[in-house]
Amino acid sequence: MNEQPANTQIAEFLSHSSNAGIVQMPGRKFPGIVMQGDILLNLFRASLFQFTGCQVA
Repeated sequence: MNEQPANTQIAEFLSHSSNAGIVQMPGRKFPGIVMQGDILLNLFRASLFQFTGCQVA
């Protein structure tokens, strides 16, 4: 596997809480949300439950 070196950039924190943050990436017009993986998994499970009507293990 041919690995490329990491590209380091600095993002500006606009707001943050214990599990998520709003950041402005260089060169982007709109800010983005960064969240912990467990929160993302919980959101995915909740949306899956809503759309399919079945419980996720």
